[in-house]
Amino acid sequence: GERAYDPKHFHNRVSRIMIDDHNVPTLWEMVAFSKEVEEWLAQDPENIIVIHCKGGKG
Repeated sequence: GERAYDPKHFHNRVSRIMIDDHNVPTLWEMVAFSKEVEEWLAQDPENIIVIHCKGGKG
């Protein structure tokens, strides 16, 4: 199976979108992700996001 980062290393602020290698998320997943990011960034000007693709590693 795919290994995952331990969310506690990131203060439990981890969101995952599971997709098959060499594919893209659905439009619904991207809209939901965008809203989540927008809300997170609006909470504090020092909040950041990191997007990490593990393509080929699953």
